[in-house]
Amino acid sequence: MKREDEIAQENIKLLFCKLYDELHTPGEICEFRATVNELKTEEGRRQIGDRIRDLFERLKSDPYYADMFEGEEIKYGDYWIAYVVSELQKFALTHEETDTDAMGDAYEIFIGPQLKGESGQFFTPRAVVRLAVDMLKPSLVRRESIIDPACGSGGFLIYALRFVQREAREHYYGESEGRIGARVKEYANNFIHGIEIEPLLYKVAKSYMAIIGNGRSGIFCEDALISPEGWSAATRARIKLGKFDVLMTNPPFGTKIKVQAEETLRQYDLAHELNEGQPLAELLSGGQDPAILFLERAWQLLRRPSGNKPGGRMAIVLPRQILSGHDKYMVEIRKWILNHMRLLAVVDLPPETFQPYTGTITSLLFAERVSEPLPENYKVFMAVANHIGHDRRGNPLYDREPDGSLKYDENNMPIVLDDLPAIAKAYGAFIRNEDFELDEPSVFSVGISEIKTQAGCRLDAWYYDPTKNEVVKHIWGLDGGENGSIRVKKIVSANK
Repeated sequence: MKREDEIAQENIKLLFCKLYDELHTPGEICEFRATVNELKTEEGRRQIGDRIRDLFERLKSDPYYADMFEGEEIKYGDYWIAYVVSELQKFALTHEETDTDAMGDAYEIFIGPQLKGESGQFFTPRAVVRLAVDMLKPSLVRRESIIDPACGSGGFLIYALRFVQREAREHYYGESEGRIGARVKEYANNFIHGIEIEPLLYKVAKSYMAIIGNGRSGIFCEDALISPEGWSAATRARIKLGKFDVLMTNPPFGTKIKVQAEETLRQYDLAHELNEGQPLAELLSGGQDPAILFLERAWQLLRRPSGNKPGGRMAIVLPRQILSGHDKYMVEIRKWILNHMRLLAVVDLPPETFQPYTGTITSLLFAERVSEPLPENYKVFMAVANHIGHDRRGNPLYDREPDGSLKYDENNMPIVLDDLPAIAKAYGAFIRNEDFELDEPSVFSVGISEIKTQAGCRLDAWYYDPTKNEVVKHIWGLDGGENGSIRVKKIVSANK
């Protein structure tokens, strides 16, 4: 096999065969096995291959898995089936004492490289995922529903599951591990949801959740942007607009392919011409960027506030141009945001965040769905991150002493340069009304009235950063944002 996505497909099939064998093969002798004697001969490897192919046919006949592998077969030959089985058979994926964090780490390493080809990088950097979850703090105890409408490989959902597992252990301290595990499993299967349009990524997300042990029943293969009436009955039964307490997503961006189907576009204000953030009758000519439509679909999915229960809250990765661009329509989008949401926070991510796969500069926008009229006086948390743990080539970036030598932590491990944990900690202090401001990374707050009265209603944190020189900001502004940032970096570097 030459194509990396084909290799990923086959690995996923064999992982599901192992999961199915652990859960559904009666007796002591499993089917997912490769003995020493079998591995020595061609005939023995054929016996292994036949067992696994029979196991895969049983899996396909199970209604729970049928939609994932309908009409498919295992393409690996006997040699490679036997090799993979021999490597995986020693692990008990579904055992109650299996470390789910370690299993998730192993799975990401195992499957990740196969998804880093021409189709792009589908794993959102773990530092970004962790920041979004740590700031939104989804809660099992409060029975909060979670969704990622562009879930890709499931990174946000997996980390959210790990977060609520820790919450459950703390809140239900004293209960047995089995009882806590049952609580988490019940919650995950009923409150964690994901939508993914690409069949391969849908299978990756579903298998990722299955390996962790919970939540795979809430993952659906659909186009999240079309009308919900076009989704399958199973999807419609679980996913409804206005239902979710927590939404985290990294929608597709950097693509030149726009959504042009009129039936889809008519659902969205942001697919229409806008005036002061209000939609006009006519649709945009030429369609709309899917990232912009996902912003509105995210808002539509959030729960409206009712009684003492607040509205849903979200974290969404957006190209910086949407938050800072001078283009008239970008300004109108920002006015729409300010008309519909309470801003919670904006975190500008470093240019290296998605490199080396794309150079698009991004920010994380945090917002809450609130009742109208929107509040007029409140502070918005803002941060500008300079480091995210890797350089533009994707290599780890470590902290160093003034002489250039590495810094080490208490476990004698090199300290990774990553500003996001400090930002998450500062946000926690901010919402508790404690001191939170930092200079490195730059963390501060801005009044919503200042944002609304700024000529372009800019939402990027960099623009309001008190540690940035006003001359540098002016240079940035002259070049419209991202291009100017490159020039600014050169000027700052030259000054240093």
